[in-house]
Amino acid sequence: MHRILLTWPAVAVARRFRSLAVVAVTLAAVTTGCKNDTEAIPETGADYYPVAVGRFWTYAVTDTVWGQSAYNGQVTRGGVVVTNTQKRETITETFTDAAGNTAYRMVRAKRDNAAAAWRDDSVFVVTATPQFVSISRSNVRTLEAVFAMKEGGKWHVNAFNNSLPGVEDTVKTRQYSRLGQPYTTAAIGAQPAVTYPLSVTTTDMGPAAVSNLLNEVSYQQIFAKNIGPVFRNRRNLAYFNYTASNGNQVFPAQAYNIGSYAHRETLIDYGPK
Repeated sequence: MHRILLTWPAVAVARRFRSLAVVAVTLAAVTTGCKNDTEAIPETGADYYPVAVGRFWTYAVTDTVWGQSAYNGQVTRGGVVVTNTQKRETITETFTDAAGNTAYRMVRAKRDNAAAAWRDDSVFVVTATPQFVSISRSNVRTLEAVFAMKEGGKWHVNAFNNSLPGVEDTVKTRQYSRLGQPYTTAAIGAQPAVTYPLSVTTTDMGPAAVSNLLNEVSYQQIFAKNIGPVFRNRRNLAYFNYTASNGNQVFPAQAYNIGSYAHRETLIDYGPK
């Protein structure tokens, strides 16, 4: 067996190489440790619908109902009724539901205008977990938000009920969009327009929505960060149409059949601030 003798310069180089290797490994470990320690945790989005006892939201509500349109030489929109009221939703207490989750009692009150007294209208049950927020209205439970939020994320709004017979629970019927984008409400009377710097929009889609020449069924809800729902817009419209003398089917703009309605809620106050 041959022995390899290293001269002093070679020994020094070898020792220096080993030292550098140890330093490199140490730096790598330190760098990895620092990366793990400072890595940001993705936000869930739960602060877009903060739920706690004492929170309340007040909305200006506009309801538009259309009567029967007719064609007698011209298009008319007979019997259009627009009603403006106010609605307030207040979380009053907590309890534990049958599934062991913390649930909240939400009382809805209505009044005809800002000078009128509030009248309790109904009671909802809000369930808030790290995974979702749901609301039970008239024994129908809907998924209002799911976490973590992501742009384009979809879920089945009626996963807890049978509102859409024949539709599988896996069908995605509501979707997030404009996550983290600003949103500005319209001015309502003396109430000025309000801009919320961070918002997210949810929109019904698939089996929960209809959009064609005959009908429109849609629902949109917008949440502002650290505030909650700031705008809701529900439309159920049956478009009026007629057959012209030349045999063409005509759909006049903004002409709807009896029973068509639009319901809009715009946040005008909330608390605590």
